[in-house]
Amino acid sequence: MKIFKMICLMAFGLNVFGQTPISLEDAIKEAIKNNLDIAIERNEYVLTGINNSWSNAGAYPTIQADLTPTISSSNLNQKLASGLDINRNGVVAKNFNAEVNANWNVLNGFKLYTTKKRLEQLEQIGELNLIQQINNLSYEVALTYAAAQQLIQQQKNIEEQISITQERIDINQKKVEVGASGKSDLLQAQIDKNSLISAREALAGQYTNTLISLGLLMGRSPGDYPAVKETMSLPVTEPLDAVIQLALKQNPTILATNKQIAVTALTQKETKAVRLPNVNVRTGYGYNRSQSTGGFSLFNQSYGPTASLGISVPIYSGGRVKSVLEQLDIQMKNQQLNYNLLILEYKTMITQAYNDVKMAEARILLVKDNIKLAKENLEISQGRAKYQSITALELRQAQYSLMELQTELINNTFLARAAKLKLTMLSGGSNWQ
Repeated sequence: MKIFKMICLMAFGLNVFGQTPISLEDAIKEAIKNNLDIAIERNEYVLTGINNSWSNAGAYPTIQADLTPTISSSNLNQKLASGLDINRNGVVAKNFNAEVNANWNVLNGFKLYTTKKRLEQLEQIGELNLIQQINNLSYEVALTYAAAQQLIQQQKNIEEQISITQERIDINQKKVEVGASGKSDLLQAQIDKNSLISAREALAGQYTNTLISLGLLMGRSPGDYPAVKETMSLPVTEPLDAVIQLALKQNPTILATNKQIAVTALTQKETKAVRLPNVNVRTGYGYNRSQSTGGFSLFNQSYGPTASLGISVPIYSGGRVKSVLEQLDIQMKNQQLNYNLLILEYKTMITQAYNDVKMAEARILLVKDNIKLAKENLEISQGRAKYQSITALELRQAQYSLMELQTELINNTFLARAAKLKLTMLSGGSNWQ
């Protein structure tokens, strides 16, 4: 059996030996650093930052330079008012035009500032989306970490029961040797021990697979999974109202949804600006030179600055602006309804998770009291078994009552921890301990 255990440990848990357990905080940091989804979301946020500029909002003029050299050869036939006739073949004409123009939209119904505000809101939404992605990943890492700790505690429980069962085997072995009882109780104890060993090996496999899943979240290869600390802590839970208020204040999804309403309102304001006058200032400098070997004008050259002011006043657009504004108004109303629904859903999920924490904590206190009683009962039963004043079945029942209570304590501790982690995720917090 020892050889079998060693083979299982080599197959499932060899990589854990010699490792320094990683803390939950370090596991989350490594996951955030290596996770590809986070990297993609981070790039999306960078793009919104690049797009948020006065240039994209239309604050700066556009400057353009054009060069147009032209050469042509043609047959010329001209009759002038003076009575002169010109007929020439292969007349070469050369033209060279160069100009630099600047176009500046100095007034567009104050749309410029509205557009800049909209770009700022979109950048903030990008940041909130990144934070939400990080929160989701942190929650997955913390929950997987807690699951691994649960399996460690379950294995410890099984090891303790194997030791207790060995005591049963020793007691029954002595009874058989002195002829005080039959072999049936001894065989049952050995069967129980083998079953516990089998359960321990199954837990070892589950534990290793859980560590591999944790390593995947951290961006590690399957053969490079981490070890975790054994103790599972239960942080103090804030009052329900405080958790809800924290979620309304800092939950990224809630904040991003609210900002999307602001983006639609700014888009609506941009659309209204189309109805206002638009003023463009155009300036430039041009150079024009033309030369011909035949015709009325053999050489012409002009150059100099130009300036113009363009004013456009919208009068009628066929109702298109009104239609767009009505659509945006309905869209904003739907966004507000979705926001209200989202608030209701989050309040409900937070309340449910909070109740799960409190119920699990209450069960933990009750189970701990029962474990004290079960341990005392097992000690008494073990003492009575040595003097044959208790049956093997009663001793076995005392042992398994303790094992079930310890398993219940481990499971309720995990449930409380999982519910607390969900509260942290829903409230948009960062304390995953």
